[in-house]
Amino acid sequence: MRRGQMAVKARPSEGAGRVFPVVSSAATAGERRKRRRWLRGRTLLVMLIIGYCAVLSLRAEWQIHTLNRELAREEAARKELLQLRESLETEKRRLNDPAYLEQVAREELGLVRPGEVLVVPGDRLNP
Repeated sequence: MRRGQMAVKARPSEGAGRVFPVVSSAATAGERRKRRRWLRGRTLLVMLIIGYCAVLSLRAEWQIHTLNRELAREEAARKELLQLRESLETEKRRLNDPAYLEQVAREELGLVRPGEVLVVPGDRLNP
């Protein structure tokens, strides 16, 4: 009999024509070791695949977290810029208003219209 083959023997209770495999205990131990080694290798491979998937998942989660933080920062900067834009537009409207320009010219520059007399209180002349 060659290595790895199983012995065949007829069982009397089952009938003479039927043949059933009979496995010796020595062949079974070798087969068990082989099967265990194969199962260990397969289990290790499955564990490595699961570990690799876990690492990829954690990496993706970290990237999502980082992108969410960056998105929040950009949203805050956008909000700030929108407020600045609104205040600049308000100032632009005021500077295009002739009444405001006249007020600034009178108060800050001391200008008067032709025919008007500038009256300055005495305490403003001598600080």
